[in-house]
Amino acid sequence: MKHILYILCPFITILHLGAQNFIGMNKDDISKYMTTNHPDFKYIDDAVNKAYKYMKYVDHDEYQTWLFFLSEDEHCTVTKLISDYVYYDRLTATLDKNYKKEGTNTWTFRDQGVDYIVELKKDEWFFSIITKKK
Repeated sequence: MKHILYILCPFITILHLGAQNFIGMNKDDISKYMTTNHPDFKYIDDAVNKAYKYMKYVDHDEYQTWLFFLSEDEHCTVTKLISDYVYYDRLTATLDKNYKKEGTNTWTFRDQGVDYIVELKKDEWFFSIITKKK
């Protein structure tokens, strides 16, 4: 049974990537959402950064990290999903399905009258998907 969960957990993350817009959510609501909808991601509170206020979640196999950057009043302003390339094809297919493609590594969407941009940035060992207001 445990092996089935390890196989399914990445798909759960992929399916929810386009389903929830975290921008504007407060810290407590993000925490509740992640606990309920992404139990494969665990909150890591040992991250310290004096320049940014954020919440950090890491998946069970440490292939994906989800950062939620917060404003001074603890509302999400930017999200960043950092992932191993093992998920690249699935995640880009999900982005193509859920958002309007604007360029090679850029998508857009509108939520409650606000325009957002989703950018994919490639690094040598991982890639990042960054979501923010346009």
